[in-house]
Amino acid sequence: MLKRKWLLRKWPFNRTNDFQRFIILCDPRTGSTWLHTLLNSNPQILSYGEVLSEKDNISALEPTIWRSHHSSIQAIGCKIFYEQLCESRFLYVFDELVSNKKIKVIDLSREDIRATFHSLKTAEKTGDWSGGKMNKEIEVPFEEKEFDLHVYKSNENRSKVLKALNQHDLLSLSYEELVKDQTLQLNKLQRFLGLTPVSLFSLLQKQSK
Repeated sequence: MLKRKWLLRKWPFNRTNDFQRFIILCDPRTGSTWLHTLLNSNPQILSYGEVLSEKDNISALEPTIWRSHHSSIQAIGCKIFYEQLCESRFLYVFDELVSNKKIKVIDLSREDIRATFHSLKTAEKTGDWSGGKMNKEIEVPFEEKEFDLHVYKSNENRSKVLKALNQHDLLSLSYEELVKDQTLQLNKLQRFLGLTPVSLFSLLQKQSK
């Protein structure tokens, strides 16, 4: 199913620009890759992942991911870190998001900020950002000052971006809510995107406890 959907991106017939545009806004290590893969298991949703990290010199999302697609795709988006939209090199992307109020925003967070920071440090140490290679706990010590600075910058970036997007249709979702009741939260999310909910799945594993 997924292979067929991605092949439809280049199918020359029955293409349209009439689909729901969305972005997943988050900090790193908040479960965004898991959510991204869950959404991609819906044949009507196409999520492009971290396009600002994967591609160089992106000046706009419209010609990059929101170009014409096969009409079977009803919602198209990507995930973006708050810190990226606060960088000068992505100013045009930020302005594009602010100006187009039809773009729906999924605000993904994680209540346990210390766990988020530990996950970030673990990924930096192991080089494993998906958690697919992890099978045991890893000790990753860090200084409290380093953690406090991380929290301060994270809150500052998130506040700045959400304030600029306060006219957009926004759905807030926490990693903990998703873990607690995956079906309920994913159905709510699919309806938020204007779709009839279907069962979603992901092959990703949790990196650590």
